[in-house]
Amino acid sequence: GASTTYISPPLPKTITWNRGKITFSFVDDTGSMSDECNGTANRLESLTMTDPQGQLVRQIIFTSGAFGDGRRNLKSVSIKGESEVLEAYSFIYKSRAKSDSKDFFGYPNGNITDLKRHSVLSTARLKLSKSRYSDATSITDGMLTSVKSSAGLETTFEYEPSKITNTDTLSIFGPEVTVGVRLKKISVRDLKNGRTRTREF
Repeated sequence: GASTTYISPPLPKTITWNRGKITFSFVDDTGSMSDECNGTANRLESLTMTDPQGQLVRQIIFTSGAFGDGRRNLKSVSIKGESEVLEAYSFIYKSRAKSDSKDFFGYPNGNITDLKRHSVLSTARLKLSKSRYSDATSITDGMLTSVKSSAGLETTFEYEPSKITNTDTLSIFGPEVTVGVRLKKISVRDLKNGRTRTREF
């Protein structure tokens, strides 16, 4: 049967219970977006939590940014009490190439800008077209690279291509296939004393 996809679903206004209320505040910034993945949904600007008497308990403020291709990202989050900021976090991402080209699995490969004239298959060999090859440099475009907190901590993330061995000689792939990205390392550095804790996977 037919199905319908709602790019802009209904947005919540409030959640009320016997101990208080949460109010959602949205901003209409659709005019600044150039990517259809954002749809026409408004951007969440803040969540405000109040007690039954209407007094402020917490307010969480979201600041958004955008990549060069127009897709939205989360730039910072701050948590406020009655009169001051209690916690704050800022987010840094790897920049995205202007190319919108993607590999076979949908990850950026920085290859070409017009996919409409490029087949997934190479017509000469019936193998994966070079335009859909993975690229280790581009595959992490747009991914989160670091988070800084008001407590003085900086968390950095390092990624690597996730590869598998292909033994099927009749498939469109070669002997080694990059199927995505995996987390390689997380490092947390104390900006006050310089100490670093690293976890590797």
